[in-house]
Amino acid sequence: MDWSNIFDMCKPYKNITAFDVTEGMKTKNFTVNKMFHLADEFYRSMGESLIIVHLTIANKSIDKKR
Repeated sequence: MDWSNIFDMCKPYKNITAFDVTEGMKTKNFTVNKMFHLADEFYRSMGESLIIVHLTIANKSIDKKR
């Protein structure tokens, strides 16, 4: 999937080319489990389960570093 053709229209910060959310996530104590459950809530709100979505795109998933 390529979003480059609409990126300028939906870019969250007009004057910033890239940003890193890592520090903000650390401040809010995000964990892999917390991110999974937050994403699952989002997909369930649209009538899908993250498990179903994950199984659909399993070949493109990112594994947690051990």
